[in-house]
Amino acid sequence: MTEGVQTYQVRAVSDSFPHRAVVETGNHQFLVDSARGPGEEINPIQAFLGGVAACGVTLIEETAEELGVPLRAIDAAIEATRLTASPEKFERVTLTLTMTGPDEQQAQDLADRFSRR
Repeated sequence: MTEGVQTYQVRAVSDSFPHRAVVETGNHQFLVDSARGPGEEINPIQAFLGGVAACGVTLIEETAEELGVPLRAIDAAIEATRLTASPEKFERVTLTLTMTGPDEQQAQDLADRFSRR
C-alpha cells in the first residue's frame, strides 16, 4: 500500500431474494433493497446518504475534539431530491447540522471545516 493512502473495499452481492443485495465490508454485512422493492431494508440512495450524514457526524466530532470545542451531541439530517426523469443524479441535497455544546461561532466553524473537506 502506498504511504498516506487509504483503500476501502465494499462488496455487494445478489441475495436469493429478488431485488436485494448483501453489502459486505470488513466483518460487517447489511442488506439493501432495490428502490423498486421489496422495501423491507434501506435502498441504495438511503445507504449512500446515510454514509454522507455519518461522515459529517464523525468528522465533526473528531474536529471538535482536536480543537477543544465542547461538542456534546450532533445531529446530521440529509435530504435529497431526484427528478424521476433523471434518476441518475440529485437535483438538490441539503445537509442540516444541529450541534449541542458549542456556541454559534464554534458550531459554524465546525460546519465550515466539514464543508471544505
